[in-house]
Amino acid sequence: MPTGSCLCKNLQYEYTGEGHVIICHCLPCRRLSGSAFSTNILLPRSSFHLTSGTPKTISRPGDSGLDVTLNFCPECGHTIFVTGEGAGLRGSVVVKAGTLDDPELLDKLIPAEEIYTEHKVSWMQTERKVKRPGENSGPMGAVLAATLMLLG
Repeated sequence: MPTGSCLCKNLQYEYTGEGHVIICHCLPCRRLSGSAFSTNILLPRSSFHLTSGTPKTISRPGDSGLDVTLNFCPECGHTIFVTGEGAGLRGSVVVKAGTLDDPELLDKLIPAEEIYTEHKVSWMQTERKVKRPGENSGPMGAVLAATLMLLG
């Protein structure tokens, strides 16, 4: 069962099953990650469990106008996951992949989709097998598309 935590280990979590791994280039994700993109794991909310600590939250409107809630550590400020009640996030959690405890697990979590590519930096290359907006991505992609409208 994968586990993860914030930088200071105050907030800890675990999840079951496999998530949908997404590379996001949206400006809020870039700011949250402090990098040129963010790697996220979309999970059913029922498969994600906090095992330690209570997050502090901040809500802000996404592109859809519906609120997106950032869940972060009150001690170190590290964002662990994102939730919301709009169509794309209802019943889901977006976990920041860099918070996983097992560094080797990141190697196994191959991104299935890449989003907000209009903000992608020119020097970043991704595998062609990663789906981009407009490509047929199946039912999970429909959830992802709705989620992105909320996050962006």
